[in-house]
Amino acid sequence: MDLFYCHQNGTWCELTGSAFAFTTVAVSLCALLIWRYWEFTLRPILYPKYAQKLPYSVPILGHALSFFRDAEGTMTRGRMYFGNKREPFALTIMGETIYIITSAADVSTVYRRTDDLTFDAYITDTMANMGASPDATRRMWQAPQSSSKSQFANPKNEPLAHLSLTIFQHQLHPGKPMEQLEAVLLDRINKKMSWKQLRRTPKAIVTPGEPSTVSLLEWTTSIMLEGATQAFFGEALLKIDPNMLDDYSYFDKHSWKLIYKIPPPWSSGMRRARDRVRSTFARYFNLPVEERSDACWMVKALEVEMRACGIGPGDIGAYLMSIYWVINGNAWKLAFWMLVYIFDDEALFTDVQAEARRCTAISDRPSIIVNHLESSPVMLSVWHEALRFCTSAITIRDVARETQIGNKILKAGARVIVPYKQMLRDSDVFGHDAEVFRPARFLENKDLVKSPSFRPFGGGMTYCPGRFLAKKEVLLFVTLVLVKFDVRKRDRQGGIPRLEEKRPCLGVLSAREGDDLLISVTPATV
Repeated sequence: MDLFYCHQNGTWCELTGSAFAFTTVAVSLCALLIWRYWEFTLRPILYPKYAQKLPYSVPILGHALSFFRDAEGTMTRGRMYFGNKREPFALTIMGETIYIITSAADVSTVYRRTDDLTFDAYITDTMANMGASPDATRRMWQAPQSSSKSQFANPKNEPLAHLSLTIFQHQLHPGKPMEQLEAVLLDRINKKMSWKQLRRTPKAIVTPGEPSTVSLLEWTTSIMLEGATQAFFGEALLKIDPNMLDDYSYFDKHSWKLIYKIPPPWSSGMRRARDRVRSTFARYFNLPVEERSDACWMVKALEVEMRACGIGPGDIGAYLMSIYWVINGNAWKLAFWMLVYIFDDEALFTDVQAEARRCTAISDRPSIIVNHLESSPVMLSVWHEALRFCTSAITIRDVARETQIGNKILKAGARVIVPYKQMLRDSDVFGHDAEVFRPARFLENKDLVKSPSFRPFGGGMTYCPGRFLAKKEVLLFVTLVLVKFDVRKRDRQGGIPRLEEKRPCLGVLSAREGDDLLISVTPATV
């Protein structure tokens, strides 16, 4: 029995359970309708200059379920709901406001607003996600001390969290340091691309023999991940844990759960894989320096700077693991997709293979081969189309103070996401067949690569510093597959792997669960 106060006679009256339940539901429904009317009808009328929220039904939860089921579809639905004007709009995910930017012009503005739209909180979040301690994070952001044993020039007196980007650029932008790393990386890939080495890659061999049936996915992953790991960190890292690449691959595939803060048990497997990889990195930085002297300059420089800040091996390992994640997250996937589409098109296969053979006939030195590949039009068209069609990278910023992007105002305290796929598949820029993989579009219109809608590597302060090296290693791997082996799809009439386009992605798209391309491989006869 429940009671309610009767204003008519000033007494408490009895209310039956069913009537109370009905009243509760009615009041809740009225409150919900009032909230929706205010949030999605009246507020946009009263404050038209502010970016509008895509309507949703459940407060706080917002678009969380649809976003995690199909992130790209949710953002496309939002863009179309607001008339496909490509103005900023907002999603609500677990109570957090996230602004979505889909206009190339607005993205350029985002890059310029470095004071209003910051990246610092994301760096801090990433360090925490990788298991760095609060003390290490604090030290990464503190002003350099005059007594610091820093060895890298820091004329702006930046905290190490910002100085790190300068170190990345010094190693990975064109110049002598990059040339030294490039030579090591390309040489490692080249040496692994032989029939003898392929037979020593059991994960890639589905059916041994000559010809062998090979998993293109496993072959690409094994060669490129191992090559990059050894080029950056030397031999010691994989000696500590020969199975680390398996754990890393699992973590990488499910790492979106970390960024979007998916709790256990739904993220437990990913977190266990992350912890095992992080442990390997911690053990690596506990080794004497002379046992890992073959690491690249960047790894050594970051370690020196972090130790100068009083950061220990475990936290150095956590931070360098985040760098490793960025280094190894995309290149092998691009190589995989390039080969998938090349093998699926006989005419394209013939043209690309002819260019590859011409380049390898000039020299047997990987760096020289790559220099010629970078001016091979058909190969480059496949590279650019793979970047356009297979990339779902995002840029993240935090709104430090209220600011205007395009015609809309963004409120402070929210997060901004730039989903590049929304621009890379823009039919107004790339043609009516933008949803189809067609490299010829870059041969027909050479200015497409200069379009502000073509930003597969992001831009602004987070413009991928590794884009130059990634291009070289991918082009070399694709070329060596086509030149050193006789390779064909095992099932000429069969389908090809499908892009995993529903799951949130931070870079190049993976293949859907269980999808692969089986190829028939023999040593080249030419």
